[in-house]
Amino acid sequence: RATEDFDSFLRTVRDGMREVAVAAVAECVERFDREVASQVPRAWELRGKPSRTVVTMFGRVTYARSLYRDEHGRNRYQPGGYH
Repeated sequence: RATEDFDSFLRTVRDGMREVAVAAVAECVERFDREVASQVPRAWELRGKPSRTVVTMFGRVTYARSLYRDEHGRNRYQPGGYH
């Protein structure tokens, strides 16, 4: 019985740590998005902040990234090489 209680405790800790990790990754991506916003050319139009989900080793991470339309009509997430 004591072993079952300890196993239950370990599962609870593991699940809690996964939730913390998922929240931390989402916050890091969204913080990066806020930093990028200061570098976006004035000519770009904010199109929205669609939610994206990636699957990581500790769970599904859902986050929002700003999507812009550049001066050539292309949708982009940030200035530079990544679109």
